[in-house]
Amino acid sequence: MAKLQAPQTAGFNAGNSYNVRFIRIKDIVINQEIAKLFAIEENVLEGLIKNIQEFGFNKEEPVTIWIDEQGNPVLVDGRTRYTAAMEAGLDEIPYVAREFKSLEEAIFYTIKRQVVRRSITPSELVTAIQLQIKGRKIADGTGRNMDILAKTLKVSPSTLFQVKNIIENAPPEILESFKKGKISAKKADTETRRLQNPEKYTSDKDESKTPKHDTKCSDILPHHRSAVLKSVVILLVDSGQRAAAEKVINHFYRKNEKQSFYDSLPEAISTQLPLVVQTSAKVHQQTNDP
Repeated sequence: MAKLQAPQTAGFNAGNSYNVRFIRIKDIVINQEIAKLFAIEENVLEGLIKNIQEFGFNKEEPVTIWIDEQGNPVLVDGRTRYTAAMEAGLDEIPYVAREFKSLEEAIFYTIKRQVVRRSITPSELVTAIQLQIKGRKIADGTGRNMDILAKTLKVSPSTLFQVKNIIENAPPEILESFKKGKISAKKADTETRRLQNPEKYTSDKDESKTPKHDTKCSDILPHHRSAVLKSVVILLVDSGQRAAAEKVINHFYRKNEKQSFYDSLPEAISTQLPLVVQTSAKVHQQTNDP
């Protein structure tokens, strides 16, 4: 494997915090785990090829290279630009080097860069979350891994938990329908849970099978107010304001009714309210003690 070349143009990109160099395209290593994260959009690729053929590679947008543990120059950002340059017949392209402690950290950087440019597709969302499920630890001291990933991907934590459930428990046909954008994450998650627990997830028209805890909630508040409170709690949790969500629950619900409200929340939300879970479980136990 050839080593990276030193800068060929003195003062190029002077004043920037990174040093732009040139590398031969044939020396760049494509890591398949990084490459499969995001698909190349054909219309964008064709436009870039024509642009490079006419004006050359835009030196203001170099690709990003990571020198891995084996000393290989691995492409972590700019795969479309790399592919366009190769198909346009270039021998070398400008790059900037970044340091990463591991492949996992490099992958997380790739995800962040892609999301900056465009909206993430359902299929790409599945791939990103699968990395977390496999035990990828990307901790930067700002919170839980899934919270960090949600912020990076610009989706709500509840959406991540829904997709995580789809990945782990959905039948292949539901997972594929979601990845292709035929159904939403919420619908796929609900259908998956219904298949797992058909008695709990009944049809809205079958009111005779409505869980008892829904009736208890309606005893405290009119149905529409209960629905509004559920929405408020979900929005608060999604925005990271768990303490505020707990205050809302404590204000509107009596101690012996918290469990029923907790049970009526989506699991992706209720699992993020540990204090409510503990309080509700304790109350539930006390009310059932002889």
